[in-house]
Amino acid sequence: MKKILLTIFIVVTLPFSVNAQMLMGIAGGGGGAAASPYENFTTYTETDPNSKFTVAANAITVGTLSRNETAYIYKANAVGATADFIYYIDATFTKGTAGGQMAILQVSNNVCRFDAIDGTTNKGISVYYSDVAGTIRFYIRRGDAGGSSTDIWIGPTDATKYYFKFSLDADAGGGNGVATCIIYPSSADRVAGTNAIDTITVTRGEQVAYSYVFAVTSGNDGSNYPITSGLIENLDLSP
Repeated sequence: MKKILLTIFIVVTLPFSVNAQMLMGIAGGGGGAAASPYENFTTYTETDPNSKFTVAANAITVGTLSRNETAYIYKANAVGATADFIYYIDATFTKGTAGGQMAILQVSNNVCRFDAIDGTTNKGISVYYSDVAGTIRFYIRRGDAGGSSTDIWIGPTDATKYYFKFSLDADAGGGNGVATCIIYPSSADRVAGTNAIDTITVTRGEQVAYSYVFAVTSGNDGSNYPITSGLIENLDLSP
C-alpha cells in the first residue's frame, strides 16, 4: 500500500498595517521606534538660578528671562578649529519689555553668556534675539582674536515660529571661516533651501576650536528687561 503525503498550506490574511509592522520588524532586526534626530535637553547642563526655564526632551520654554541674570542650557560638543558644521533649531518669542535679549544658539570655547564673548578669554559665535525699542531683531555675532562683528535681520514678527539654519564654513572668508544663519518660514523650506526670509553672516578673525553648544543663554549687563515668553525646540546637530 502506498502512502500519500499531503502538504496543506494555510494562508492567513492579516490587515495591511499588521503585515507592514511584521515586515519592518524583520527588516530592522526587531523593529522599534526610530531615534529622534533632536537633542534631548534633559541631558544638558542647566544653570537657572531664577527658574526661568522649563525643560522637556526636545523643547525649552523660557519665561521672563532678564538681562540681569546668568542662565543657560548647554552641553560639551567639540568642534575643531578647521571643522564645518550645520545646526538646525526652531524658535518662537513673544515680546516683553523693550530691551529684552537672549541667545537661541551659541558655540564657544568656554561656558559663558553670549554677551561675555570678548574675543580673548571667551571666543564664540552666537545667534540671538533682541527687542530694540519695540522692534524685534535677530543677530549673529562672533568674538575672537580678530575682534567682533555682527549682522542683523530687522523685522521678525512677534510670536511667530522661525526655523534657523546655523552653519560654519571653516575655510571660507580668507581662511578663517564664515558663519551663516539663514531664517526660514517652515521646516520644509529649510530642508529644501527655499523661501529664505533672510541670511545673516559674520567672518571670523581667526580659526577657533569650540567646546560647547548652547540651546539658550541670557545676557547680564545689569538691565532688567524681561522677555515674557519663548519656546526653543528641535535642535538638530547633524541634519
